[in-house]
Amino acid sequence: MEIIDFVILHYGDAHVTDNCIRSIQKMNGQDRIHIVVVDNNIHQSAGQREKLCKRYKRFSHISVLTITEDGGFSYANNAGYRYARDKDRADWICIINNDVEFTQPEFPDLIEETQKIMKAQESRGVDLKEGKMMERIMAILSLIVPLFVSAFQRADDLANAMEARGYAPGETRTRYKVLKMHSRDYILLLGAVCVLACMIWLSYFR
Repeated sequence: MEIIDFVILHYGDAHVTDNCIRSIQKMNGQDRIHIVVVDNNIHQSAGQREKLCKRYKRFSHISVLTITEDGGFSYANNAGYRYARDKDRADWICIINNDVEFTQPEFPDLIEETQKIMKAQESRGVDLKEGKMMERIMAILSLIVPLFVSAFQRADDLANAMEARGYAPGETRTRYKVLKMHSRDYILLLGAVCVLACMIWLSYFR
């Protein structure tokens, strides 16, 4: 099982980071997903930074990496990448800002699709790890193009499935069976109100 690490660069508002983490927690394959929150707000007090660590302590798959040096954006990202590579032994590392929210849970499935394409291209003699600059660029293109085609195919299948279920953006929601009040429903409701009134009267005036 390959490990997927999401490195989130945190700065400032923890609620924005919470939304990003919740979108990741809705993805498929949670048993192989780890999250590294890189706290790059070095100007905060030690107590505030400790509060951020406690915020995610109850999640075993979330780690908080506290940056102490003012190295900027790239320094914090590189520190998060090294943590995911060396500590978590991640096979795939996705570096994102904390204001990113994933709307589809199939992101790990795209990772699997990428791995299949890589193996297929390697079996055809494509070297994805070595070679000259142009050779490596062409090798990456041979990976990216099929991946985009696969992603568009997934999107088309999803659109067809939604259309087959009658989904139409902007339309009001309809029901298979519309419920309406009848005379017996009003009688039952009136009876329930009378029973309630009697119980209240007996509890106070008996």
